Amino acid sequence: RSQSRSETDIQAYMWGISALLSDEQIEGFADYYAAQKPAAGKSTNPKLEAAGKAIYEKGLPDKGVLPCKQCHGDNAEGASGFPRLAGQKADYVYKQLQAFRTPLRPHCVVMKNEISAMTSQQLKAVAAYVQSR
Repeated sequence: RSQSRSETDIQAYMWGISALLSDEQIEGFADYYAAQKPAAGKSTNPKLEAAGKAIYEKGLPDKGVLPCKQCHGDNAEGASGFPRLAGQKADYVYKQLQAFRTPLRPHCVVMKNEISAMTSQQLKAVAAYVQSR
């Protein structure tokens, strides 16, 4: 895939917007957003966050789940092409984790494999933890 703006099978809701932008405008947007300081995380459920922190830092060895920090960084800041998770809304992260189990996210084999043995509650815990970072 070239990930161009003309590909009709990806992100349909962006077609109308991105098709009208020049390469320079897109580069300007990318530069602007890359220069923004990330917002501080928000803690909402300390008990759930503690459970998520344990999974994030140590994984679930008995289920073959690696620590999230191995790819996403010690503080969920993102690393080596893996996205920043710190400060993302927990409901968004949870929905994305759930989507890895569906045909909606077919190209993320690594994540599909990592979360396959996790329960919904464990996914919610990880989502709560990264929101708090």
